[in-house]
Amino acid sequence: MRRWRLDFAWKTALLVYLLTACAPAETPPTISPPKPPRKEAAPTVREVPKPKEKTARVLIFRDRRRPKVSPKEPPAKEVDVDALFARAVVARKRAGWKAAIALLERAVTINPRFGEAFNDLGVARFHLGRTAEARKAFERALRIFQKKRDRQGVGWSRANLAALAQREHRYSEAMRLYRESMFSFRRRADESNVAAGLTNMGLIHEARGKYGPAERLHREALTRSLRLGDAWGVATALNNLGNALAEQGKYREALTHYEKSRHIALRLGDRRLEAKSLSNQALVRESLGRIGEALRLHRAALGVFEDVGDERAAARSLNNLANLHEARGRRKRAAGLYEKSLAIKRRLGDARGVAVSLNNLANIQKSLGKLSEALRGYCEGLSISRRLGLAPLEKLIEDNIGLLRKKRPGLACWNSGGPSSLQEKP
Repeated sequence: MRRWRLDFAWKTALLVYLLTACAPAETPPTISPPKPPRKEAAPTVREVPKPKEKTARVLIFRDRRRPKVSPKEPPAKEVDVDALFARAVVARKRAGWKAAIALLERAVTINPRFGEAFNDLGVARFHLGRTAEARKAFERALRIFQKKRDRQGVGWSRANLAALAQREHRYSEAMRLYRESMFSFRRRADESNVAAGLTNMGLIHEARGKYGPAERLHREALTRSLRLGDAWGVATALNNLGNALAEQGKYREALTHYEKSRHIALRLGDRRLEAKSLSNQALVRESLGRIGEALRLHRAALGVFEDVGDERAAARSLNNLANLHEARGRRKRAAGLYEKSLAIKRRLGDARGVAVSLNNLANIQKSLGKLSEALRGYCEGLSISRRLGLAPLEKLIEDNIGLLRKKRPGLACWNSGGPSSLQEKP
């Protein structure tokens, strides 16, 4: 009884802390948030803003139930499968997803109807960037759960297929799968996965430039995480909500949410989430013209991302650091950072990130007078953004191409069904 009371008191204290830490800060009515400085455009050439990359994470859905083994399996196999699955969980926590994959593959070989193991195998492959193999595992898990009429398992599998489609920028398919999975989660009162689904749907709206709907979804995810007492979920929702607010020019409110997210991440010991908050704070400070502070925060975030091995986030930090150096006139240094970021993104298969880096590197090449090289980068970036349906990025690159053609009207992109190629008209 005493232990129960202590547990209850600890959980109550945690919930009170989260509610207090995440309450919106009161601001005096007479003080208005600072606005970013306006850049005066030259009379003949308008500078198109370079895309920055905010740091957020697509959440993945794992099966947290005790593994179910078909009663038709022999007892020896049941023990083997359960033991392998348990060892895989321990291996993942101690040494990461690579260590868990071999055990999970053995588990599904012993019992091909082990949906939970197929689901976790897909999650492991997802985190290691093996997307084609991850899709096969998720689809296999979905068929198994559907055959068993396991609605919760069906929801997890559909949500993970949605997360995979989201990473590959197939947003319409991802939204459809999320809606189907959310129906299953709500019927089972699975609040944790409902919050994760809301978060991912909010990230899709952000990618499409719909920041109002994204803000509403992130606020709902934050409310549900607070209700659950999920500190990590609260910190993630605060970070994502800050991104949506910053995109709408609500810089002071965004900084408040980023700082709250960072404090919770520090208490949890989550260095990756802490670095994401630092990186996003740097972007807002850059928008407010506080370049020195932004540079310091970007460097700190990059160091953490490199330490924890998060290459995708490190590539984004390199892109944003290059933006700052370019703004200070250090074009050669900026070009080197853009090239490094581009190489990492190509290796990871981050198509949207590749398009962003190509555009930014082409801006440098244009300023150095390398117009043909600049157009080649613009054309490839434009082709990628069109293929992925990234309308804001597509328009930005089209504007940059328009500015380039003012300098040399004979340049144009030609697309013959494949990637855009460069031709120079006489």
